[in-house]
Amino acid sequence: MLKPLDVARAHVSDHYQRKYGIHILPAAAPAHGEGWVRYLNRTARLAEGHAVGLVLRGLRNPYYNPRSNYEDHVVPVVLQLDNGWLNLISLDSLGETSPGFTGLGAALKAEGCRVRSAAPVVCRQADEQSCHTDAMQVLKDLLVRHQGSSCRSIWQFLVGEQAIKPESSGHGTQPLALPFWLNKTTQRSKALPPQATAHVDIVAHRKKYAAAFPVRGAGLTGKVANQFLLLKAVRNAEHLVDTLTGIPGRHERQAWLAALQRRHGLLVQ
Repeated sequence: MLKPLDVARAHVSDHYQRKYGIHILPAAAPAHGEGWVRYLNRTARLAEGHAVGLVLRGLRNPYYNPRSNYEDHVVPVVLQLDNGWLNLISLDSLGETSPGFTGLGAALKAEGCRVRSAAPVVCRQADEQSCHTDAMQVLKDLLVRHQGSSCRSIWQFLVGEQAIKPESSGHGTQPLALPFWLNKTTQRSKALPPQATAHVDIVAHRKKYAAAFPVRGAGLTGKVANQFLLLKAVRNAEHLVDTLTGIPGRHERQAWLAALQRRHGLLVQ
């Protein structure tokens, strides 16, 4: 599986903003000395009530630099300031509530913020590297769907009155079952909700990408694998290469990349 560099995700983010009008921060991290609480509050305020997607790194390993290109697992998170509440929704492909994510919620609450947090309960990732492509895709799918709805609150739109009850562990994170339409990236068949396994669009989607990349190898006979993220990673890479190829001159390409990095607050690797 190809893993996109931060600059490639930034290019995809710009494309999504132009095409759909949604905002995804591909390498979200606080400025030096700012801290996560101030950063999340500032980002939510700047979004002016709109939901914004964040790709966060290091939530599972605090020793990683938040801006270290594609080292470590990344977690897609949706942030929104909503009628006095700060909505913080994880879409982690590993389907766990990591201490890093719950720590963000706890730190915000300690500063007096009214926080509602939710995280998925099922692991949808089967390989070791697709989280980077999954993060951009699942955030795009959610934000585009939400933008086309009549519901302004991302919390009510996605979490609502789910039958899953809040855990009694005390960290206050609502377990989240992803709706069937947010399962395009799901690699594990066991992670699919009943509605997805019966929905014609999801069934056709999985058949299409399983057929495009048939699984081969010992012990894999008869296995159906959703290879959508593999194809998506290749297409995203091709999109960046095509853009760079269309810019004449090495200095012009370097200037374009530098402007992209500055626009997204990326450190030059």
